[in-house]
Amino acid sequence: MVETPDGDSPGYRPPEEPGYARLDDFKLDLRSAVALGGPNHQLPKVRSIAAVIGTSISTVSNALNVDDKSVPSEETVRGLATAYDHPRLGYWLERRAHIAAQTRGTGPASEIAPTSDPDAASSDPTGSSPRPRHEWVALLLTVTAILCATAAAMALWSGARPGPPSERPGTPTSSLSDATGETAAAARRGPADYSDPVAAGCVDAGSQRLKTVVVKSVGLVSLVHSASCDAYWARAERTDGKQVGNHVDLSITARGSNREPAVANDPDAATVYTYLLTGGDASGFCVAATFWVDEESFKSPRFCVDKQ
Repeated sequence: MVETPDGDSPGYRPPEEPGYARLDDFKLDLRSAVALGGPNHQLPKVRSIAAVIGTSISTVSNALNVDDKSVPSEETVRGLATAYDHPRLGYWLERRAHIAAQTRGTGPASEIAPTSDPDAASSDPTGSSPRPRHEWVALLLTVTAILCATAAAMALWSGARPGPPSERPGTPTSSLSDATGETAAAARRGPADYSDPVAAGCVDAGSQRLKTVVVKSVGLVSLVHSASCDAYWARAERTDGKQVGNHVDLSITARGSNREPAVANDPDAATVYTYLLTGGDASGFCVAATFWVDEESFKSPRFCVDKQ
């Protein structure tokens, strides 16, 4: 992936992916991948994740908890990646192995295998014993089918969905309802700019975060790409738990294009995402965000990624 540190110098490539070898960054990125693969971009409940991958609640909690200094087992990472970010399964296993090897060499953290959990045992008579592979694969396929049906029935994501474009300064006045009269041939061309990525069916197994940055201790900001839709959108997730009474300003801009940016300004939301922009004539896409905590603002560094 070729990145630009400030959007003005195409061709910059860091010597190594930032945070690749750090355990806390690995867990943050893994948590983000699970959230992106969850229903409507939301992080599923730990109990639900544990049921999907066939392990204990405590194992999942430790794997996604930055404050926990243990390296998730290969089995746990494989289960999470298979269920929520399957296209990058190899990436997650390779990165986890790299961190585990460093841990064995330096000894600051421990590597743990899946463990039993009292809560999990009370809801599952098999306790912490992982399901056979064919069983959790079948369960995963069932859950995926349910989620696909749910996504198809949803017009917008409640709570943190983008508001109507007419409410957003600088955004064209097209709306999702404009697409209702399209012919089948037009629909096959893919979604138009400023469509909702969930309603347009762009959140699928092929969508992934191209880049995620951490904004101090308040949240995460990501640029998301859907290969099937040739679409890009921005996503912000609060990690400070202070969404009530606060809001997030978020925008994505098509670099090298005169199209208006897609923006979002959502109050009282844990997760926010913008309308999508298609690849079109852009050379890349840039994302910026501001998190508000009471009267104080926290801005993310503006970052850009070349078009895929």
